[in-house]
Amino acid sequence: MRVELTLRIAPKRPGRHSETAAKRVRERIERGLLARYRRTPAGDCQTVLQVEFVSADVFDRELDDLLAAIALEAERHDCVSESEAWAVVDGETWRW
Repeated sequence: MRVELTLRIAPKRPGRHSETAAKRVRERIERGLLARYRRTPAGDCQTVLQVEFVSADVFDRELDDLLAAIALEAERHDCVSESEAWAVVDGETWRW
C-alpha cells in the first residue's frame, strides 16, 4: 500500500546547534525507523513508503506505531515531530 509521509522534525529551541540536531534526528529516523520500508523521496520532507496491507486494523496500527516512534525519537533529542501520513484505502483517505 502506498503511504505518503511528511517527515518534519524541528528543534524545540531556535539556534544553529538545534537545527543541526534536528537534521541528525531526521537522518536517524530515515536510517532506523524507515529502513524496513521501500521508500521513494517525493520532495523536501515528503517520502512515499510501501507498507504491506494485511488488514485494515494491522495497517492502521502499524502507521500509528510508526508516527509515535518518530515523535519519541524526536523528543529524545530535544526536538518535536510535526510529521503526518496519509493513504487511500478502498477509495477512502486515511490520515495519521
